[in-house]
Amino acid sequence: MLTLARRGLQAVNSFSALRALPRRVWRRIWWITEKSLIRRGATSSVWCRLYYALFSDAYLRQQMAGLAGRSAYQRSLSNPARSMALLRRNVHRLEKGLVMRPRRKPFATDYIGETVKSYRIAHERGLDASELAWARDVLTEYFRVNAGVVELEAHRQRFVSVVTSETSEGPRLMPYCRDFSSQLRVDYDSLYQLARYRRSVRWFLQKPVPRESIDKAIELGAQAPTACNRQPFEFRVFDDPELVQKIIGIPYGLVGYGHNVPVIVVVVGRLANFFSEHD
Repeated sequence: MLTLARRGLQAVNSFSALRALPRRVWRRIWWITEKSLIRRGATSSVWCRLYYALFSDAYLRQQMAGLAGRSAYQRSLSNPARSMALLRRNVHRLEKGLVMRPRRKPFATDYIGETVKSYRIAHERGLDASELAWARDVLTEYFRVNAGVVELEAHRQRFVSVVTSETSEGPRLMPYCRDFSSQLRVDYDSLYQLARYRRSVRWFLQKPVPRESIDKAIELGAQAPTACNRQPFEFRVFDDPELVQKIIGIPYGLVGYGHNVPVIVVVVGRLANFFSEHD
């Protein structure tokens, strides 16, 4: 008991001695420890987790946003909004399978069931008409090229029971059928000149920006391909001077010239379109 008491007293004295260290010494100890953890964390997932648990919450918002996105994705499976991420992803996967040469037969047997189910839910909820038409036409082509496959028959019947209540007006919406009847007028030299002409802008004319010009720019940018055609973004346009200045203060790199920006467009990623962080 006496030995334990002595050891306890020594520990208290040691702790008191540590507390008495000057602040600059503590900062030095903290800096050395952090430096060591950074070096270890660069090659070890365990030490990496330890570093961000003790020294930094820099990625906390990204992590929370990722979990919020996954939660929203799970809700969308049964209660989608205007668009359905799972349906867009799987229909695009079917498109890729349809253009494969040589084409496997059958293919997509592991996810065609959930695709048809998603299509039925989207149809019942009355989601975006163009998205539904695109999904309908791709699924129709899928079941056509896989006609006679016994294991797909039940899924085909479920799909047919939905499309029989639809109207199929207009051209078939199968984007992988490219129109080669007219050649593009953009050659390499023109594209190169455009790339060379582009510069980062720092100073802007103080005059209104026509909303039509902004809409055209957004429409042009939205033509870029996205993973599995999810189109996981929103464009938010701010042209009120007071709001513009509030938004300007969020990103880095605008110090010194942000005050003369007349309009700002914020591109917001929709994490609800992804079922996992890896995806």
